[in-house]
Amino acid sequence: KEALSITQAENRKLQKQLDEEYLKQTNFNRNDSETAEVFDNFRDFQGSSYGRLQELEDTVQNLQAELIREKKERLSLEVNLEEMDIVLKERSSSELAMQQEVKRLTDQIAQLKSGGKNSQQEHPEPSKSSWDEERSTLLRSFEEEKRSIFRHFLLQREKLEAKVQEIESAFERAIELESRRRTPDRFSLTSHESKDSDSVQSLDFEKAGFDEESAFKLPSARSADRGEEQVEEISFADRDESSRGERKLGSSSASLGLYLDGMKIIKILPGSIAARAGLTEGDEIKVINGALTNTTTCGPMLREGVGERELDLTVNRRGLDLKVSVFEGQARKVFNMNDGREIVL
Repeated sequence: KEALSITQAENRKLQKQLDEEYLKQTNFNRNDSETAEVFDNFRDFQGSSYGRLQELEDTVQNLQAELIREKKERLSLEVNLEEMDIVLKERSSSELAMQQEVKRLTDQIAQLKSGGKNSQQEHPEPSKSSWDEERSTLLRSFEEEKRSIFRHFLLQREKLEAKVQEIESAFERAIELESRRRTPDRFSLTSHESKDSDSVQSLDFEKAGFDEESAFKLPSARSADRGEEQVEEISFADRDESSRGERKLGSSSASLGLYLDGMKIIKILPGSIAARAGLTEGDEIKVINGALTNTTTCGPMLREGVGERELDLTVNRRGLDLKVSVFEGQARKVFNMNDGREIVL
């Protein structure tokens, strides 16, 4: 019995030690799994934090670029506003000077008339005919001078009004281009190459001024739209030798959308590149890509410039030189001011 009791006591002691050891092992395993889970959570948090930080950095860079662009646009508009203010001040000063000159001439004529009456009353007999003749001569000369001054100031006023209209149209064009630039691109042409034509780079149809329904019609499909005017068409459809030098009569426009009579633009199709670039009917094309034109070379030079990365034109509009650059489907206008400065829109 004593030996059995001793054995049972030892067994209970060993069982207790085994239970304690099992509890220790269980706690150790649980701590290891919790530690691993904490490390996994930390790594996930670190990865997500890095991605979020990268997104924030990209957002900051985009905001900085947008801020710089807005500053440039604001500066351009401020320059245009200053030019408009100068033109309006010149117009006001010219009108004021004209009014003062008219008043001065009117006062002189009134003085001459009153002086003639006084002279006739004082010396009616001896100098009546000679004074009348001299007075009429002076009055005619003053009337001619008055009309000349009126014509001069009216001409200056017309020039100032034309310049104001140019700047206003430039503002409207700048606003239109800005609105189109902010509009997402909807049409694009994937670049491709063929044996008989040059590669066509990716273009934005809407910015380039193309009519997406008819801009790239084949000649047979485009012939249905042709009119009866016997004028030259500047064809921009392709660049192979069979159509590069062809002179087409009685058809509507191709991709530029303009008709020429020598150097003068006589027709602009709505929605075309020429219309979006700011060209108007009556403009005379003086320079194409830096080369002077004349009535016989203007059309061929335009055809030779088709397909270039950039087509620079200088046109004369009511005495004002206007530079128009068409490139990558966009257009910009450069006004050459009388004082040598240029306004770029």
